[in-house]
Amino acid sequence: RGKQGKMVDYSKWDNMDFDSSDEEDGGAAAGLAEELATAAEGPPRAGVLCFLHENGGSGPAARAAFGPLVSHLEGLGFYVMFPTAPAQDYAGGAPAWFDEGGGREDVDGIEEALDDAYGKVCTACAAQGLPPTRSVLGGVGAGGAVALAGAALLRNKCAGIFSIGSALRPSSFIFAAGGLCTTRNVMMVHGEADDGVPVAAGAATSEALQKMYPEVHVRFLQVPRAGGGLGGDLLAPVLDFAQDCAAALVGPDVPGRLTAASMERAGRGSSGENKAPEEDVNAASRGMAAGVPDLSGYEVTWEVLQQGGSSAPSLASFRVPEGAEDILCRFPVIVNGGQFELRRGHLPGEITCDFTSPKPEMTAEAIALRLQKRLQDPAPPGMEACCVS
Repeated sequence: RGKQGKMVDYSKWDNMDFDSSDEEDGGAAAGLAEELATAAEGPPRAGVLCFLHENGGSGPAARAAFGPLVSHLEGLGFYVMFPTAPAQDYAGGAPAWFDEGGGREDVDGIEEALDDAYGKVCTACAAQGLPPTRSVLGGVGAGGAVALAGAALLRNKCAGIFSIGSALRPSSFIFAAGGLCTTRNVMMVHGEADDGVPVAAGAATSEALQKMYPEVHVRFLQVPRAGGGLGGDLLAPVLDFAQDCAAALVGPDVPGRLTAASMERAGRGSSGENKAPEEDVNAASRGMAAGVPDLSGYEVTWEVLQQGGSSAPSLASFRVPEGAEDILCRFPVIVNGGQFELRRGHLPGEITCDFTSPKPEMTAEAIALRLQKRLQDPAPPGMEACCVS
């Protein structure tokens, strides 16, 4: 730490093997995804959008803050991912991208976080059959600072970069990196009343980046009366930015913009409550039912990624047909007398679940069996009101 910084070698991602045949059922999953996309008649896949949470947060918490807005981003053609940072001792064991404290900039931490996040982006792009250039990287707080560092370190590897309530140090090694930046555009959103990262610090970072890269359009939006975090007023311009990126990648024929008013209509107000639109359930059910091959023989595989126990949470990952993740996650699973919330994982065809159980493997296996049954009828009539174990 305290060094002037080194340029991260991202050439290892330039010639990624996009062939997924070495993964279990990779070819079958790809074929199923294509058929699901045809059945749903969705927009062409624009790219991958990766959002990095703030220090002390998590990917699932950030996804929950976005709420039904995730489906709007997916409607623009993005595969949306919310990775979780590694647990760090300096953060008391909480997830953190880099050490924000101390007198010196955590150069190693920023570079390692960017390397980790971009590696996940490239993996997701490969799974979607897309080059890494069709990606958008963003984040809030420290996660946004990592994304902003990508403006200097990723070079030609992002279609857009955005941040919410983020700033870089005035003496950051990023500003001494030199070279060209061919990221299409950068946007920084900052709440006027943010008491964590002063709005003046965000504005100074924006000015420094614009001066460093005059060929890049750096936008700085100050949101009146908004604080920190991920309030609805802060998310609205991010969704406009995502639409601009999607239009640049797949053309202007993409769904209409979202504004604060339309976000209210979608059930996501500034209060932070999340209410999924009822029509989404019906649309999802139609997408699974229309012309999709019989999935009764598909075997849902599982893995316990993090062992917990009776007092500590466990984390399990489930492999499901690509394209069916959101439908399978829409309702909780009830098994062994407990109710378990499901979340879309970091990669296509992945569902995750965190739970507390004295026998994590037994619980994960029971959830996998229920998901396998749910594939036969993912959203039957009346499922909104009941879940049968």
